[in-house]
Amino acid sequence: MLLRKQICSRSISILTVEELSEATVADQTVELLVQGLRNGNTVDPRNRFGIDQTEFTLQQNCVMRGIRVYVPPSLRAKVLAELHSTHFGTSRLKSLARGYVWWEGIDKDIENLVRNCCSCQSSRPEPAKVPTHCWETPWKPFERVHVDFAGPFLNTYFIVLVDAYTKWPKVRILNDITTATTIKVCREYFATYGIPAVLVSDQSPQFTSDEFQRFLKMNGVYHKMGAPYHHATNGQAERFIQTLKAKLKSLKCNRTTIVGAQLPN
Repeated sequence: MLLRKQICSRSISILTVEELSEATVADQTVELLVQGLRNGNTVDPRNRFGIDQTEFTLQQNCVMRGIRVYVPPSLRAKVLAELHSTHFGTSRLKSLARGYVWWEGIDKDIENLVRNCCSCQSSRPEPAKVPTHCWETPWKPFERVHVDFAGPFLNTYFIVLVDAYTKWPKVRILNDITTATTIKVCREYFATYGIPAVLVSDQSPQFTSDEFQRFLKMNGVYHKMGAPYHHATNGQAERFIQTLKAKLKSLKCNRTTIVGAQLPN
């Protein structure tokens, strides 16, 4: 009699009863369980994996749990290799194994097997992308402004403010990115273009500081902050930063030429 697996209508030999019987007799993990099943004695739960003993039977010195055969440690690698030969995913492998074999922790062993298989990982589908955050279209210029820092880039820091309605960007070269400098730039921007109803930023310390929050509150500006490490929330500023960097690279700029350049104000 052979233990077989059925894959794509092919019956493949994995283990013989003789192999399983020999390995089971040598497996001290189930020694007391085998004796209890053979003699009709109740075994302590810790010696039967905490499972009701009525689920186990003994056939030709092989331990069965229902219709599944218990596989001793010495044969598990062989069984896993055969099951995984077609590189099915984790769920499919678990389903396949549950029809034939069992041992304590088999699900975890299958998960580790698939996780460490380069072929499986390279062919697995990519996880679903986080839905893009969609902003409502502003009704007028400078109603909502997006702000972000760029750098250090070419040994320089920038602050970028982009109007969501007109897409008009303002770029300033900074000597530092402290909260005080951030407030100064925003105050100049508000004085020139008007105070926005909403300011969108990430959760950088400059924007989350009490000082910056007081500045916005005094000017009646609602502060909207994006989720940490999720740049799409502040996409207006983020996209312009990428454009700015690409253009500066293509022009082969350095710090000297950048500082001397007349960037948009």
